[in-house]
This record gives sequence, C-alpha cells and structure tokens, in this order.
Amino acid sequence: MLASVLRSAGLGPARGLGPGGISAYLCGNPGMVAAAEAVLLEHGIPAADIHAERYWTAPSATGESSAAGAIVGASPA
Repeated sequence: MLASVLRSAGLGPARGLGPGGISAYLCGNPGMVAAAEAVLLEHGIPAADIHAERYWTAPSATGESSAAGAIVGASPA
C-alpha cells in the first residue's frame, strides 16, 4: 500500500529525491517498520530522512495483548 501511495504522489523510484526533499516518520511493529523503510529506500528517500521507532505489544500474564507497548532498545524503567 505504501508503494502505491508514493507512486500516486509522484514519488516513484526514478524521482531520485535528494537529502531534505522529504522526511518519513515511522512507528510500529518492527516488521512493519522494516518493510516501510525498504519501500521508502526503493523510492529514493535517503536513509537519513527516515526516522523510525519500533515497538511491540507485550503479552499479559493471560497471553492477551496488553495496552502497554515496549520500545525496541529501550531499557526497563
């Protein structure tokens, strides 16, 4: 879906955006963020202009997803 949004905005791979041309901010599941980063890079968004925060939802004691998430790389409080 991200690739089609970029294409419809005229940001195809041949566009060759330079640094500072666009910034992307991603937050979510590590797999989703990695996939979105790959699409953005393929479309010429420089890695320095892609800002990401990865997290996952920790399961509760019953195995259900809890409302609290954990940020990848964050140290426990």
